[in-house]
Amino acid sequence: MNFNYDAVIMLTFSIWKKEARSNRYHYASRFSKLCPVYFFQFDLKFRDNYFEKIKNSNIIIVHCNKKYLVNNNQHKLFNILEKIKTKKPLLWIYNYLLDDIIRNFKSDMKIFHATEDFFCSDLFF
Repeated sequence: MNFNYDAVIMLTFSIWKKEARSNRYHYASRFSKLCPVYFFQFDLKFRDNYFEKIKNSNIIIVHCNKKYLVNNNQHKLFNILEKIKTKKPLLWIYNYLLDDIIRNFKSDMKIFHATEDFFCSDLFF
């Protein structure tokens, strides 16, 4: 298989530990055999972001503050994305609230996968 990306960045609403039966889990697991997968989840209220590597895999959970979802705080997400230092990322998007990131992040492939996130998030509904 010819895969031309050096990382997959997944922008989600969800929490990795609750993902085992979802398509996000299966996509991330498959991609992780080809390159690092950064699974962004917005689960922090008071802390700054941190990275958590999933044991025996190439999957990194990026725990972010919920306030980064709001447009006037999305610049902080760009700082996190810069730390990843990827030259050719594939951006896989489940989180429609990140319109600034989607519009401005440099990636020649952006996939908006709007499936099961409509009713599962309590962030803004």
